[in-house]
Amino acid sequence: MSDSLVGLGSYDKAIQTIEIGINKNKNKEDVLKLKTKLNEIHQIKSIVEKNLEKLQLFQDLENQERLKLFETLTLRNIKLKPQYHKIPINYEGKIYLDSNNDLHFPFLIIYDEFNITDYIQVNKTTKTT
Repeated sequence: MSDSLVGLGSYDKAIQTIEIGINKNKNKEDVLKLKTKLNEIHQIKSIVEKNLEKLQLFQDLENQERLKLFETLTLRNIKLKPQYHKIPINYEGKIYLDSNNDLHFPFLIIYDEFNITDYIQVNKTTKTT
């Protein structure tokens, strides 16, 4: 998201540069081209801003979900410790609450003697009634 904010700053700089060009330029054709480009940049900037607003909304929802999970863990006196083993890259382990307020934990079973791991995670599913 920070990259997008930097991009918005670039749009602002482009708009300022074009506006300076419009004010300094005496050729009507060039001014018309610059105004067309200025309108295009304003439209693109508007689309990017709307997309950023949507992204922020999704991040806010994700943060609310994390906060609810943390509160549930705290209420149930569950303390998470740092992980001791690296989870293989192709697995993504997340603790989550389902619609029944049940906690779901991933399991990583390590067989050191065989250099093998088993990873068990139930995927989130939505019930349709």
